Amino acid sequence: MWTQFLFGSFAMVLLYLFLLELYENQTAAVIGALLFGLSASLFNAVLSKEHGTEFFFAFLAMYLLLLGIKNKEKRTALFFSASCALGFLLWMRESGLFFPIIFYGFFLVETVDFNVLEKRWKINREILTLKNCCALFVPYFILAAMAFYMYVWMLLQTGLSTNTGTLFAMIPEIVQSIRDWYPELFFVFLGISIFLGIQKKEKRVLFFSGMIILFILLFSKNKTFDLRQIGIYVFFPAAAIISYGITNLLSRWTGWQRAGLLFLIGLLCIQVFLPGVSLFEQRKAHIYTKEFGEGIAAVVPEEKSVVFVQKDFCLFVEYYGKRVCEGLPDDFFTAINRRLAEGKRVFVFYEAGFGFYSNDMKTEIEQKYKLTQAYSGKFETFHHADLKPQVYNETLVEVKSMQ
Repeated sequence: MWTQFLFGSFAMVLLYLFLLELYENQTAAVIGALLFGLSASLFNAVLSKEHGTEFFFAFLAMYLLLLGIKNKEKRTALFFSASCALGFLLWMRESGLFFPIIFYGFFLVETVDFNVLEKRWKINREILTLKNCCALFVPYFILAAMAFYMYVWMLLQTGLSTNTGTLFAMIPEIVQSIRDWYPELFFVFLGISIFLGIQKKEKRVLFFSGMIILFILLFSKNKTFDLRQIGIYVFFPAAAIISYGITNLLSRWTGWQRAGLLFLIGLLCIQVFLPGVSLFEQRKAHIYTKEFGEGIAAVVPEEKSVVFVQKDFCLFVEYYGKRVCEGLPDDFFTAINRRLAEGKRVFVFYEAGFGFYSNDMKTEIEQKYKLTQAYSGKFETFHHADLKPQVYNETLVEVKSMQ
């Protein structure tokens, strides 16, 4: 888990560099990065799974893209690097599937000057060359194809099968969670920044505002993309919009007005940070139940035994149970047979919470092996994006020889 905090921290540095390059205002860039990095949404995402690396590659891709747009000499190399980072984003988390909408959309906003009312389009042909476009698109398509071959297509099919199918279905849940995470002052700054952007016809603000609306609508329809994953789709654009507003206000206000603005910004950062601390304390208290770990340790021998469980749950087994643990591998039966051949006693979590991925897999295990129930109990923990701890029933089964 510490690696996710590490990547999450580097991601905030990249977000700061991106905003600094975008608006050329250090104060606004620092504030935008802090409003994202101190928030409960980041705490919740990093504490859940591999979202630290997700943020890192998303912001790295955006930063390299912006550098490429501004740097004529190294443009092709920077576009190539940005495209690779975008591809690796999909390797980290399948939730990065839709980030190219923001990435390539931002590229068009920066390189195409268009006026909808006047129906006027002007393309920057110095940037939109064949070589630059190949550098920007080809690496991503290759890496994305590899990701789809490895795992994304299967997950996408699963996600589509659980689609609620009703637009706006999850809007109340999304709105409530955002209100729990963010104070009213955050929305005041966001509203003022959007107003200033519309007033000045700032295309970046209009683009990022459109992205927020688009992805909230997307999340309102599909439970597969849960509330942890709206960070790069909703709160990243919000940070960029607020950075613009602060840049605008700092350029026009001086004296007591500027001091008052900085005071409100400091207050906002504190207000954004406090729910994250509260969430961290909640998760720390419930992250894995000590009594359940001790129960496992009571039935699993310390020597010559291994516990199979979903990889993000191994921390619990190793920390409280003090037992050797392996994440459920793709080739599960080969792993079991190898361990049994080594003379190990093999234990597997058998119930839904952190056990097998499907009932079909459980059935196949029952048909191939002799099983012995070793331990049964309940534990209370956070699971995925839930902001309240839930109680799970869990059974530990010892896998014996073949039937």
